[in-house]
Amino acid sequence: MQTLNNAASGIWTDDVKLAVSKASALITFSNFPVGLLTLPGDTSPLVYRLPVTHRPLAPLTAALRFEFGPTPRIDLSSGFRVLVAECVGPDDPVGRLSRSGWDMAEEMLKSSPSKVIMTRVDVASAADLNAAIDSHEPDVLVISAHGAEVDGVAGLRVGKDFYAGSGQRLWPPVVILSACRVAPRGAGGPNIADRILEQGAVAVLATHVEVDVRHNALLCLRLFLYMALAVEGAEPEEDLLSVWHRVQGSSPIADVMNGIGPLERWMQTVGAEGVPRFVQFMTEANRGRLRRTHAFDDTERFLIELAAETGDSASLQQWLSSPGYLPESAFYSMAGLPENVLFKRRPVLSLPPLPRSRAVVSGRA
Repeated sequence: MQTLNNAASGIWTDDVKLAVSKASALITFSNFPVGLLTLPGDTSPLVYRLPVTHRPLAPLTAALRFEFGPTPRIDLSSGFRVLVAECVGPDDPVGRLSRSGWDMAEEMLKSSPSKVIMTRVDVASAADLNAAIDSHEPDVLVISAHGAEVDGVAGLRVGKDFYAGSGQRLWPPVVILSACRVAPRGAGGPNIADRILEQGAVAVLATHVEVDVRHNALLCLRLFLYMALAVEGAEPEEDLLSVWHRVQGSSPIADVMNGIGPLERWMQTVGAEGVPRFVQFMTEANRGRLRRTHAFDDTERFLIELAAETGDSASLQQWLSSPGYLPESAFYSMAGLPENVLFKRRPVLSLPPLPRSRAVVSGRA
């Protein structure tokens, strides 16, 4: 990440810094992973500061069709259908962990008053996957698979088939690629995430790098939780972009715990307040203790404060330095028009409130 910051240091003119610091969202027309950069003065990547949307530029003809074509608006305010296509076999450890995560998501949605219906299917080939999409016609499609790369193209392993979204088919409005390294940026070549967007999806969530299946399951679980709550009216977010930013922006503690086993176990034990330390952390965090612009620094500082109450500061500081952790949630990207996937109905004859500003960054790979 420091290498990326060094490579892009020249873009931070005073005007650009001011624009980004005042923006309510960032749209990046670039093959460079702009969301991983850190605004000078911050210590956390841009994806934690504000919502970041990626609009791929390669191939340029597809990018122009996307920008100058009709602008779709997807209304999911009355509920939506989710299809989870599991492409990893049950004998694979990743497949078992993945299914456990979807079990929890399914139970959560069943108990929700929102009209969100989740259907799960096992698929063993690319043909099975296409047939499942055509049969169920979901509003939100999740493809749970191993990532793969063939001839420089990043795609999915579906049974024995390599699947890269080639060919023409109708895609659901929202596609979540629950797989490793399906949207590499920078020096990355063609990828399935961009192809799905080219072929008609409105928004695609994908990963830049390899990710931990347990952490991925937690992110997806929280994403569907807040989507359902937004439809229900229990949370203020109105669209997919704002929901995803809430999930991603509140994930640093999960990133830290996921990377440090002793710390994760320590957080489940009872602290000085008589409740599990994780509960105490989340309670205090919701009172404004954590700044998104310094999400990881503030998380570490707060954890050290908790540890000091019981004399565990030395152990905690050692865990943070070794083995350390990866800010894994930063390496997910939302592409397309997620702001047009609505969870609350907007009156046709009224204008939405004006945002402060939207900063646009363009560039070439």
